[in-house]
Amino acid sequence: MSDVSQLLHEILEIVEETRSQCNETEVSTLDLVEINPEKIYKLLSRNRIVSEVMPSKAIRTEKGLPFPIWIYTDYENKKLTIRGKIIIKETAMQDDISKIIEKSNSKAGFVNVKVEQDNGPQYLIDDHHIPFNDGIPIRLFTRYLRRFSMDFSLVFNNDENDVLKIATA
Repeated sequence: MSDVSQLLHEILEIVEETRSQCNETEVSTLDLVEINPEKIYKLLSRNRIVSEVMPSKAIRTEKGLPFPIWIYTDYENKKLTIRGKIIIKETAMQDDISKIIEKSNSKAGFVNVKVEQDNGPQYLIDDHHIPFNDGIPIRLFTRYLRRFSMDFSLVFNNDENDVLKIATA
């Protein structure tokens, strides 16, 4: 089940790249050497997604997507990581959290949330890795961001007892 989202991504990548190749008037792919936070920021801006490159070189989207997400570039492993995160209120009961996770993950989609905790409060998180060794098809990338963001925003629909905080970094 954990590989389903990766397989969906790879199938969509093939379909979108085939479509993009038919339209040779535009650049259809960000090549390996072009993948950096500044280029991705410009790409997002052209697609009406307001974002910001943070000092850590991570990109935080703000507007233009249903839910704010983060984009991290890993040059060593040649992959982008798309991440969504929702803080859980401290008053939340474990049963409420389990129900949200179960309902959210029972639907077919790109998101498979899990609960994590670092030094602060618990949060729901999911991330997806997009390999860029051969570049990234631009249309696929922007469509995937929108789909991942939409699916992540739907987690709030399963919050019957209001235990989740609004979008956070």
